[in-house]
Parts: sequence; C-alpha cells; structure tokens
Amino acid sequence: FELMLSRTTRINYYCRLFSINNKKQKTLSNQVHKPNLVHKKSQMKKLENSDQNSFPPLLKDLNKYAFFFDIDGTLAEIEQDPSQVQVHEDTKELIQQLLQKTSGAVGVISGRPLVQIDDLLSPSTLTAGAIHGAERRGSDGIVHRFQLESPIISEIRKELSKASQKYPTLKIEDKEFAFAVHYRQAPSLESVARELVMGLADRFNEVLQVQSGKMVFELKPKGATKGQVLRKFLEEHPFNGRRPFFAGDDLTDESAFEVVEEMKGMSIKIGEGQTIARYRVPSVSDFRDWLQRSVASNSLNPVS
Repeated sequence: FELMLSRTTRINYYCRLFSINNKKQKTLSNQVHKPNLVHKKSQMKKLENSDQNSFPPLLKDLNKYAFFFDIDGTLAEIEQDPSQVQVHEDTKELIQQLLQKTSGAVGVISGRPLVQIDDLLSPSTLTAGAIHGAERRGSDGIVHRFQLESPIISEIRKELSKASQKYPTLKIEDKEFAFAVHYRQAPSLESVARELVMGLADRFNEVLQVQSGKMVFELKPKGATKGQVLRKFLEEHPFNGRRPFFAGDDLTDESAFEVVEEMKGMSIKIGEGQTIARYRVPSVSDFRDWLQRSVASNSLNPVS
C-alpha cells in the first residue's frame, strides 16, 4: 500500500510539474511575442504626455521670439459675464516690458472684437487678431476685416433675438460679423445653444462656420482661425524671422498651437483639457508668474 501510494504520489507530482512547466512555457512564449507592442505603447504614451504635462522652462532670450497671447483664460481670468473680464495691471506692465525687450514683437489673438481688446489692454495698442482672425490689425495699424452681406447679418440677429427672448439665461454676443452664444450661466442649455448655432451655420454654410469653446458656441466667417492669422503675422515685421510663441486656454487656440509646433516655437496651454501644445501651466496667475520670471531673467535692453 505504501509503495502504491508513493508511486501514485510520484505520478501526481510529475503531472503537476509537467503542467507548471507547460504554463511557464506559454508565458515565456507570450513574453517573446509581445514586448515590442508593449514597448511601442509605452513609447507612444511617453511622447503624448512627457512635454504636454511639463511646466515650461524660463525663456532666456526673449528677443528671439514673436509673442502672441489669447486674452480670456490666459492674460485674464474667465468671468461668468464676458463684459466683467479685466486684465491685471501687473500683466499690462509685463506686456509693456515685452514690447521693449522684443522691439515690439508682441501681439494678441482673441475671439473678442478689436475695440474690446484695446479697452482691456489699454494703454497698449497691440498687433491684434480679433474675432479669431476675422478682424486683423497689423503692426502698421491697418485693419483688415472679413465681410458678411447685410441680409445674412440681419437674419442671424433676428433668429438670435428670438432665442434670447425664449431663453433669457443664454448670453448672446453680437460682434458685428460674428456671433457668440454663451451658456456659462445656464449649462443645462448647452444642447439648445449648440442646435441654435449649428442650425444657422447650416443655413449659411457658404460663408459661416461654427467654433466651439468653453461654454460657448460661435458663428464666424469661414477661413477665420487663430492659426491662419498667426501665419500672416509671422510674415510681417517685426515678427518675421522669429520663433513663434503662443499661449492660450481653449479649443479655439489649437489651430495656433499647431502652427507654433510646426515652426518649432513654444506653445503653452493654460489649464486643463486635451491639447497639442508642448507645455502646460495650471492657471492664469501661474502663467503671469512664469512670464514675470522670464522677463526678469533677461536684459533690459532689446537686441537689434
């Protein structure tokens, strides 16, 4: 009986040993065939996240750059009511210093109309791409504008007025030849705002397009993007020949980030959200602090 038991035990032992070795062999086989895929995935993840989540280094030579900034969410905090937005006095002073240190190579590209940009940044009068580039003022002071036919503008105003009466918490912003429907004060009306703007864009699709942003849907002239106006500015004095710099916070800024990355400049995303920008800064105040330190680290006299 002991012999039989011993023999049975040995058989079971060898069976288990065979099973374990077989499993190990399969595991080894899987490891042989899968490491490249795992490595590639980890490499892709590293490429996607390494720079985008990093804080930007201080700029050592400001005069090599052509500086462009968004306003709302970048130079100024976002407010429930866009008319209440203000640019901090320290930020205005930084802009003045940058103008001095870069021989004037500083501009803004915003969704706001030109008149609002000038009010917010006074006393500075900068090169500016307004309404996402539908309105553009070069360093020579000449203003270029997209034009929409009066009947189209009248029809859009009529439809938006009806919507405003029906949904008073929607904020309708008339920019003369572009329009924004803000739902920041009524997030539950997001679908209403979207359908309203999309419907108008479908009716006038030959001349208008939709631009979505933070709690807003906009109707703007076709071809007006921040990326396009940035390209134009970079062909003009005093921006040509410099590395582009752009900081922004919203979906509307992605086309400008794309241009900057293409030209090997510096792109900075303010706040959260997916982006193709190379660097990220958590908040408006953090960005202002970073810019102050970059300016302070450079010589007071611009390089000609």
